[in-house]
Amino acid sequence: MSRYLLVFALSALALCSRTHAADETIRGVLEKTARPGACAQITDALGDVYFVVKTDESEKAVAPFVGKNQKVVITGTVEMREGDPAFYFNLKTAEAFVPKVAPADSKKAPAATP
Repeated sequence: MSRYLLVFALSALALCSRTHAADETIRGVLEKTARPGACAQITDALGDVYFVVKTDESEKAVAPFVGKNQKVVITGTVEMREGDPAFYFNLKTAEAFVPKVAPADSKKAPAATP
């Protein structure tokens, strides 16, 4: 009896962990897409393409960036649809990418090494 209870508890825990999707962050360039139900697409550093799910809010958020050659950071959740191998992205935020490190100034002389 206790063995079945343990198996049931572990199964319930695994199911609960799958239902709470974690926020994902993707950096790339937003592009127009012809895919139905999507307002834009973005390709991550590994070459995976994500389609931004079309809603009024997501269209407003991506409009300033689509078609421009500007890196953006989008945050939201990734979902897969049955029968479709593509990744769909439920957008929460979209903002311009700002590098954390300032670019190196090419006019400066290299530091002398001892």
